[in-house]
Amino acid sequence: MKTVKSIKNFFRKVWGTLCLIPVLALTAYADDPTTPGGDFANSAFATGTKRLLEDASGWLIGIGIIAGGLAAGYCLVRRAFADETDGKMWKNRAITAGVCGVAVGVVGGIIALISSYYT
Repeated sequence: MKTVKSIKNFFRKVWGTLCLIPVLALTAYADDPTTPGGDFANSAFATGTKRLLEDASGWLIGIGIIAGGLAAGYCLVRRAFADETDGKMWKNRAITAGVCGVAVGVVGGIIALISSYYT
């Protein structure tokens, strides 16, 4: 049984490597206008994807922080009306919701930062 797993893992690694080679070759010649498919940076796909990332990151920051704040507020209201044991659970949920809201804002900021380098 162990040899079957090791053979499967070997073929997965080989397949992954074989799939990665064309991607690396395309990215190596993406900006060369003399090669087929060159000048990728000015194509409609590349510029549209860049604009989509910029717009989506703005919305992600706004909606994520608002949703995290609302979820944390809901949990705090539920904690106020709960007994002692359930209160601890709702407090932990409120903390988790707040941290997740901040994390969504940070991820949106990172996406905006990364997409700003593609000019």
